[in-house]
Amino acid sequence: MMRCTLLAAVALPILWSGAARATTFADVTVDELVAASDLVVVGRVLTTDVLPEGPAGQPGIHTRARVRVDETLRGPGYTVVDVWVQGGRLGDRLRVVPGQATFRAGEDVVLFLFRAGGGLWPTGMGRGKWTPEPGSPGAIHPRDALRASGPALAPVTLDAVRRAARQTSSGEVRP
Repeated sequence: MMRCTLLAAVALPILWSGAARATTFADVTVDELVAASDLVVVGRVLTTDVLPEGPAGQPGIHTRARVRVDETLRGPGYTVVDVWVQGGRLGDRLRVVPGQATFRAGEDVVLFLFRAGGGLWPTGMGRGKWTPEPGSPGAIHPRDALRASGPALAPVTLDAVRRAARQTSSGEVRP
């Protein structure tokens, strides 16, 4: 029940934002992202493919990023995962989804993922994809801007994400 509540807390602002011209998303903590995710992995994007439909035949342009998993922090162990997002460029057609995560081959990522609609999707759209923080060794940060203005989530270390994943997986209560 708590996981459903946390997933709703992360997903509802995204769903309600469709009509907003300049959308501001509520910040979430690493603990909240981990708790709302089925899978948390560290890896590298191998390839991206833009397709005319989603993993279960959902209409509209979708992008599939194939990610090599170097470390699983929460969930079952995989060597490779396919991560889906809405949007992309397919020929002369373009689908843009504000706040959505984007991927490029060769990119190092920490992904917070949930399972739905026949695939794995970033939890909280762009909030579910983190990359190394330039100039701050060991720090990671969500790269895709979800705010029109105001402060973004502060960088954290990968060790902090590991701790959050261990605590969530063990059922420990956090303040």
